[in-house]
Amino acid sequence: MRPHRSQAGQGIIEALLSLPLLFLAGSILTLLLYRALVFHLTNYHLHEALICTQDASIQFCQKELEGRLSGILITQQRVSIRFQKNQDLTKGTVSIELRPPLKLEKSIRRKLL
Repeated sequence: MRPHRSQAGQGIIEALLSLPLLFLAGSILTLLLYRALVFHLTNYHLHEALICTQDASIQFCQKELEGRLSGILITQQRVSIRFQKNQDLTKGTVSIELRPPLKLEKSIRRKLL
């Protein structure tokens, strides 16, 4: 069955109108997935860096963490890493300037000697 003359270009017009909405939805989904990936990988690498501080210096573990985080981030966002160590606890904080900013804090008890 052939379409009437009044409906001849309707499919193309509908596709052109819906394409920007599909692109927008795909972009938002991609950004949310990227943010979730950055969050989970940063959380994992921060935990590994805190374990590292039990056997190595804080400066070494911080440099390792910086290197791993630079491999995760697509663009060059500012990353702030801070470690605090006292007698029984090591605390690490990572702040990444995404929109909205991402801040993770984690602590680990030092091993008993």
